[in-house]
Amino acid sequence: MVQKLFSIYFTPDETNALFIEIGHHHIACWCTGDKQSLQAFEYFTFHTTDEHEDFEKVYKVAKLHSVLLNNEFAATEVIWETTPFTCVPNALFKPEVLDDYINMLDKSPFTKALSCTQRDITVAYPVKEDALRLVQHHFPKATASHKICQLSKELSGNAVTALHTIFYHHHFLLLAVKDNALQLATSIAYQSSQDCLYYILYTMQQLNLPLNETVVLVSGFIDMNSALYKELYQYIPLLQPAEKGMLKDEYPAHYFTTFYK
Repeated sequence: MVQKLFSIYFTPDETNALFIEIGHHHIACWCTGDKQSLQAFEYFTFHTTDEHEDFEKVYKVAKLHSVLLNNEFAATEVIWETTPFTCVPNALFKPEVLDDYINMLDKSPFTKALSCTQRDITVAYPVKEDALRLVQHHFPKATASHKICQLSKELSGNAVTALHTIFYHHHFLLLAVKDNALQLATSIAYQSSQDCLYYILYTMQQLNLPLNETVVLVSGFIDMNSALYKELYQYIPLLQPAEKGMLKDEYPAHYFTTFYK
C-alpha cells in the first residue's frame, strides 16, 4: 500500500527545480526557492513486496495524490537512496569495473549499477531496472545522483568533527566527518533504539572520536519526544537536532534538513 504521509506547500514555483528522492520504501518530492528555501514537500511510503517489485504501480499511485509530480519544472534531479553502496576514492575508481564494485556487495538481480562523483569520492550503487526505466521515461533530462553524494556535497568544507545521522522509518544513514574529510558512510537497518545507540557508539570507538567532544547531529524522521531520541540523549552528551525551529504546523525543521539543504 502506498501512503502519502504528509505534504506541505508554501509557494511552489515551476521555474525552479524539482527534486525526487527514491528509496527502497519511500518517494520524497520537493522544490526550493531562493537561498534554498523549501517551497513544497511530499513524502510517500510503500512497504508490500508486490509494490516494491513493481515500481510503476508505486509511481502511478503516488502521482495520483501528488501536486509536484503533476507539474512541469525547469529542471529535475533524481536522488537514489538505495543500498548497498560503496564509496571509492576518485584516484582508485575505475568506471570499466563498475559492476564489480556492486557485485562484491551482493547486488540483487534485475538491478543496474550506477555511479556519481562528489569531491574526493565516487559512490557506486544499484538501481532497480524498472525504476530506472520509469524515471528515464518520465524525466528524460533529469540529472541523477546518490543520497550519499548529496550529503557529502553538503558536508564538504565542514571542519567540524561530527557524526551525522539521518533517520528514515526503519533505517538510518550514518556519516562520520573528521579532519574535514568523510571517514564513513553507511546505511543501517534498526529495530530498536539500542540498535542505533550501539552503532553510533561503536563508530565513535572505531574512529577514535571522543564521546564528550563529538557532536552527533540528528535529522530526518525522529521525534524529540520519542523513546529513540531520549535513549540517544541519555548516552550521547553532544546530541542535537541538525536544525532547530518549525517549518509549518507540527513539522520540525530537522525533518527536512537533509532533503533540501
